[in-house]
Amino acid sequence: MRKRWLMLLSLLFLVPGVVHAGNPSVNISVSCGSVETGSTTTCTAYANASGGTINNVSGSYLVTGNISLVSLDSSNGFGGGSDASASYSSFGVYGNEVTGSVKLFTITVRGNTAGSGTVKVSVTGYGSDSDDYSVSLSGTGKVQVTDPVTQPITEAPTTPATTRRTTQAGSNVTANANATT
Repeated sequence: MRKRWLMLLSLLFLVPGVVHAGNPSVNISVSCGSVETGSTTTCTAYANASGGTINNVSGSYLVTGNISLVSLDSSNGFGGGSDASASYSSFGVYGNEVTGSVKLFTITVRGNTAGSGTVKVSVTGYGSDSDDYSVSLSGTGKVQVTDPVTQPITEAPTTPATTRRTTQAGSNVTANANATT
C-alpha cells in the first residue's frame, strides 16, 4: 500500500502542471495632438501590461472641454474585435494575449474654440486567458486648441519710377514719379 502511495505521489510530480503567467500590472495612457479651431486631431488610448499578459480591456471614455467627439476607430493592438463605438461612451476590446504597450482605440476630436480639452479613458476591467481583474484605472490626454493663424495681407511695395526726357537743347532731365498699383 505504501508503494502505491509513493508511486502515485511521484507521478503527480512528473506530470507537468498548467503554468499561469503572473498577475499583470496595467497602466493606461492617452496620447493627443493639438488642433486649430474647426479642425480635427486624434487621441489614441494605450494599455501597458507588465508582469503578465492581457487579452481584453473594458471601460469608458469621456471627451470634455473645448473639443467634441467626431469618430472612434476601434481597431486595436489585440488583433481581435471591439465593442467600442462613437455612439456610446463605453468600450471593450479583445483578442490575442499581449504584454507591453497595446493600442486600445483612437478617437478623432474637433477643436471648437481656443483653449483646451481632455479625453479621459477609465478602465474598469482587464483580463487574460487565465483570469479577469476588476480595477479602477484611468489615463487622460490633453488637446490644446488654438485659433488659426491668419497672415496679414501685405501690399506690394511701391518703387519710384524714373522717367527720362530730353529737352530741345539736348540736355537730359530726370524726373521722379511714384508708381501705384
